[in-house]
Amino acid sequence: ASGHIYLLTSVDWEGEDLQQANLDAMNQFRTKFPDLKLLHFLNAAYFTKPGAKAKQVTQKIRSVLRPGDELGLHIHAWKSLVNASGVEFRTSPTYWGNALSDCSYDCGHEVALDAYTTNEIQKVVHYSVDTLNQNGFGKPTSFRAGGWLASPSVLEALAAEGLNLDSSSVPAQHLQAALKKYPIFNRIKNLWEELSPTSQPYVIKTAQG
Repeated sequence: ASGHIYLLTSVDWEGEDLQQANLDAMNQFRTKFPDLKLLHFLNAAYFTKPGAKAKQVTQKIRSVLRPGDELGLHIHAWKSLVNASGVEFRTSPTYWGNALSDCSYDCGHEVALDAYTTNEIQKVVHYSVDTLNQNGFGKPTSFRAGGWLASPSVLEALAAEGLNLDSSSVPAQHLQAALKKYPIFNRIKNLWEELSPTSQPYVIKTAQG
């Protein structure tokens, strides 16, 4: 019998903005590849931005979704999202080794999620899942961490909230050219040290399952 290759194409929704030019580009991609289903890792931070209107946010996201797409959860530690979750925002550590200084509108995209405790991460995950569900996107069961940094505390928080599929892992060699001079590279290298470009799905056990 012949083998099969399953191609999974995913999109990280960063939570920064929903510019029309980017939505148009996504729609052009969907038109060019009409049969390609996508896994969208959605970010609840769009709903917590200053002045955000939930109905408009939902409409913009849905404008690029197609039947058969899967919806997961993506989290970057945006200040607006963290605070809305009932957690005190932290300005460091960031991917780049510095602390954030300007947060006049919103910030936190580059703050590692595991800068927070497991309990705090769980609050952010819980709030994010609830926000997406309340706005008609359902409850995601899959997840990808900002910066690929799904450390043990993140995975434990996910398991406690019923998310049992993680897609954060990445072979460090894929990122070496772009990120080697930054602290995030060594973090990724150590976190996923056993991963290779041909690694298959595997099980990680946490205290929560």
